[in-house]
Amino acid sequence: MAKNCQSIFDFLAYLPATLVDELYGTPCACVAVLRSLPPLAKQYVMRLAFVDCPISNASLQKWSNPRFATTHDEAVKVLVDRHVFRKVNTPVGVAYTINKLFQKNLKAFILSGEDNRLNLETDIEESGEEGYRLEDLENFLRLRWEHIILSMVPESGKYTPRSDSMTQLLLQAGLISKVDSSYSITHAGFQFLLHDSHTQLWTVILAYLENHTKTTCISFLFKLGFLKLGMGYSTNTLTPEQRGMLTHLDEFGLIMYKPEMSPLFFPTRIAISLCSTSAVASPAAAPGSTALATSETDGYILVETNFRLYAYTNSSVHRALLCLFSDVVAQLPNLIACVISAESVRRALLNGITANQIVSFLRKNAHPQSRKQRPCVPETVADQILLWEGERNRVRFQPAMQYEGFSSYDLYLQTKVHAAQLGVLLWSNDSGRQLITQESAHPAVKAFIVSAISQPT
Repeated sequence: MAKNCQSIFDFLAYLPATLVDELYGTPCACVAVLRSLPPLAKQYVMRLAFVDCPISNASLQKWSNPRFATTHDEAVKVLVDRHVFRKVNTPVGVAYTINKLFQKNLKAFILSGEDNRLNLETDIEESGEEGYRLEDLENFLRLRWEHIILSMVPESGKYTPRSDSMTQLLLQAGLISKVDSSYSITHAGFQFLLHDSHTQLWTVILAYLENHTKTTCISFLFKLGFLKLGMGYSTNTLTPEQRGMLTHLDEFGLIMYKPEMSPLFFPTRIAISLCSTSAVASPAAAPGSTALATSETDGYILVETNFRLYAYTNSSVHRALLCLFSDVVAQLPNLIACVISAESVRRALLNGITANQIVSFLRKNAHPQSRKQRPCVPETVADQILLWEGERNRVRFQPAMQYEGFSSYDLYLQTKVHAAQLGVLLWSNDSGRQLITQESAHPAVKAFIVSAISQPT
């Protein structure tokens, strides 16, 4: 499913070939996809860039060492999934041909001059103005993302609407639900809060793409990846639909756009890295990072063996995230002291957060001093959190149907064997002639019993 995508490039596999062909009608999309490919896949594409006839899979395999057949298969799969390669059947077996539109624009890119190669014909007019410093754009990005996270983690567990468009987007993503006139955070929403920043960002963008014209949106995101950080760009050359996207991208923090002050928009670091080869690394900060940064020095949590947790931060977002699975016992201007207890972990589990997510959150946000130790989160704490989850999962509820009072032992035994053959038998008691099956199988079991009773002895 598309929800399993980890990047915008993975999303291409879920689009029809006709829509992908529209995307490959622009050079920037072709170059962005080329840069995202694994090294071996890049080699295949570059070798076939000027070849018009199909090449057999057997010939393609000769271009790599036989010891790395798995790497070859993975490279071909990526190329087929992203519609760069098209599979064709020939008299000699399976063959592949490169997507003609992709090939055309890739050849134009390779043969173009240096200036055209850098501009990549993005059709977005550069204003030449540097209206904001890089620090301003970083602060804007941080505040925008804090705005989204804080709206989802109030102490009441209720969602606080701050924007109609963002509320609709979170509803579509399944992160919040609406009952009557109030909103509540879903289990998926609580899990979303402890994901790393790249996963959070992609979850929101994926929900946005699902409800808008995919080719226009993805094409524009590809173009953003080739803009310059800190430079202003005019909206004059954008289509009406692209201009409509600017307001939403401003809410995500991908661009800074204030139409009441200036007709220019300014891409942030996250927009430029989203469709580049560093998209997986650059935006993927540790869970709870408010700046979408990646450095290990951004860690702020120290966990002690006595289940006390010290967070060296003054961020309201960090405090709200810690409250999801711990209790705050003290707060200073730059320090938050918490305690992890069975009750606080149980509260998180009831909200849909797993023990592994809690432990992963603590490890990825560990303070630099904690990272010098191995493990950075004491094993006693990590194991106990997993045990608390195990205690809650010892009993599993499942709808079932009980059968008893069989007229004969043979009828009971026949029914038991039939239920076992169907794979729906949950429990049986031969001495009491009782058995329990899955509730969904009741019509089939009942029909068997009626049929067995009606048969002459």
